[in-house]
Amino acid sequence: MENIYIITIGDYSDYSIVAVFSTEEKANEYIQQNGDEYRIEVYNIDKEVKRETKLWEVCVSYDSLFIPRCVPALEIHKKDDLCFFKFNGEYALYLYIESDSLNKAKKIAGERAAQIKANEQVFYRKAFIPYKDKYGLQHYHTLNYHTGEIVD
Repeated sequence: MENIYIITIGDYSDYSIVAVFSTEEKANEYIQQNGDEYRIEVYNIDKEVKRETKLWEVCVSYDSLFIPRCVPALEIHKKDDLCFFKFNGEYALYLYIESDSLNKAKKIAGERAAQIKANEQVFYRKAFIPYKDKYGLQHYHTLNYHTGEIVD
């Protein structure tokens, strides 16, 4: 694996990349010419990406089936959880998909969201019935995608 050598300066909001070199010698030469306030950071290029399965939280717009967000899920959710939300008058589904890639998670979520939309009145009905907690706040249940049963 090859490395690149990045010359940086500053910290936090003052941090910036100044130059990039293919060899450590060239990076050191830059510092010799420009001062010791610069640092050399070394990064691997063309590093192999290890494919591993993870749990993704995929947000799907209920009306358009558009997917605005797909991120690794928090540990509080489990594979095949399904949550329904209403925010500012718009409805969204949060699907928890186990996959080895972002694109595959989005594809599975899109297919599931279309199926949920087609079967909402029968199988997933409980997800669309709001309830109030002890503080009077409105929530929706989390369901298991496969069984339609409440899991929260």
